Amino acid sequence: MFNKVLKTINSFSMIEKNDVIIVGVSGGADSVCLLHIIKRLSGIFNLKIAVVHINHGIRGKDSDDDQEYVQKLCENMKVDFFSFFIDIKKDAKEFSSSEEEAGRIFRYKCFYEVCGKFKNAKIAVAHNKNDNAETIIMRFIRGTGIKGLCGIPPVRKNIIRPLINCERYEIENYCEENNLDFRTDITNTMDIYTRNKIRLKLFPWISENLNKNIISTLSKNAGVISEEEEFLEKLAEKAFYECAFCDSDFSKAVVIDTEKFKIFDDVIKRRVIRKACRFFLEDLKDISYNHTNMVLKLSENVTGKNISLPSGIYAEKKYGHLIISKNDGKNSFYRKDPLYFDCVLMYNKIIRIDETGYTVVLSEKDYCEFFNKSPYVSICINKSKIRGNVRIRTRVQGDKIFVRNVGNKKLKNIFSEKKINASERKKILIVCDDENVISAVGIYVSDIYKYYEEEGKKINIYFWRTDTL
Repeated sequence: MFNKVLKTINSFSMIEKNDVIIVGVSGGADSVCLLHIIKRLSGIFNLKIAVVHINHGIRGKDSDDDQEYVQKLCENMKVDFFSFFIDIKKDAKEFSSSEEEAGRIFRYKCFYEVCGKFKNAKIAVAHNKNDNAETIIMRFIRGTGIKGLCGIPPVRKNIIRPLINCERYEIENYCEENNLDFRTDITNTMDIYTRNKIRLKLFPWISENLNKNIISTLSKNAGVISEEEEFLEKLAEKAFYECAFCDSDFSKAVVIDTEKFKIFDDVIKRRVIRKACRFFLEDLKDISYNHTNMVLKLSENVTGKNISLPSGIYAEKKYGHLIISKNDGKNSFYRKDPLYFDCVLMYNKIIRIDETGYTVVLSEKDYCEFFNKSPYVSICINKSKIRGNVRIRTRVQGDKIFVRNVGNKKLKNIFSEKKINASERKKILIVCDDENVISAVGIYVSDIYKYYEEEGKKINIYFWRTDTL
């Protein structure tokens, strides 16, 4: 199982050398197994490890004993230990939420508090394949879209889930094989929570009567749905930047050109609307399908109509624009240039891209043939590797570039490693052909396309600042 977890970690680039890993440990089999594996990996990756334990105050002395057990475990492993206490019943009542939801919110609040004590820390939690299957069923029963059926993501921001491809029986076997003691939460055997009812009653019945591999089946389905969700998100990202207008920091409103907006399918339109809302809300759980449909219909109405959405979001139709803001809609703004562009380069032709402020040439010739001034940036690539057109565009979600000895790596991960902030990432130009990303200009050139003197023909892409020519 250790190799299976290591494969998952490498597949999703979860851990890198010298990382700080904050491990959530309850004392149960899953989290004890996770801590043991992370500790084994610490020698390989030179990791700094800290443990966070949450005492939920539900089981009295048993909860205190869990905390004592985890603290001793950390002492034996020589890792830092942080504990927090929550009166879960009181908090759930105060915030009008379930105990499960209140516990989840508090746990992550504590994780991030500890993260603040370290630089670039990652949070490792012990969600496994069974947890993923239970989550999918819970969401399906309550009602969800495609994204909800993707299940629990292996990586979300700085949260990693190394056990996500392991079933519970594998984890318990690992604990037994490595002589790992763990605590058993008696509430896990009681059908007092929705998740427990699914685990204790529904899945055993399905496994016995319909599909004995229901956990794996749901996990595979989630993988397929995730791929399709990612594809739709790419289309929506491109659509958003083709029709959205904004100021420099999106702080006031997002404005959508309804003439450009109306050409898209309703599925993409609803996603564009959600993307607009996301500039003002990190969590869109309160923005439902019905809400996005209301905004969709508003975009087709005459000027002057408006609606209010949850969490203070306001949408207004005004002079051919759909304005989405977190205020009264009066601070809307307009900008002539679309946020997204895609420009095809032609050999030996000077191309001025006004949206970027750059003049670009794709050529085998020396730059002096075009301007008597050194280019601001020059990219040298292997002409034989190019497939179809060479184009320059803005980055879209999911863009990947080939890195030697790693494979296709997400650009956002490369940007994170190089500590490029969000506002700067928007300015980075992407060179690609009809199949792959060739370069994030000024950041990285794909190892597939790099020119080596001994192979292929060289071709250059020159960039000059237009205002210096």
